[in-house]
Amino acid sequence: WLHYGDYEVDLSDADTARVGAEDPSQIDVWVTVRAAGELSDFSCNLRAPIVVWKGRGHQVINEAPDAPVRAPLFPETAAQAA
Repeated sequence: WLHYGDYEVDLSDADTARVGAEDPSQIDVWVTVRAAGELSDFSCNLRAPIVVWKGRGHQVINEAPDAPVRAPLFPETAAQAA
């Protein structure tokens, strides 16, 4: 949430059952980052985060409608490059 303060993960019932946590505050959420030669090309995958609970990780599909596969990690540099 350092870069996307309003990021929300919405899981399907099947993914929620697979993860197994009853309390969402106990789950860690990780996203993958694509590095590039320029900061403006760095992106993160908000559509398929990795949720971790009790040492077990699951990559899930985020059902939130506004979660892109390639969200700019540094949008201010992307805007300056345009």
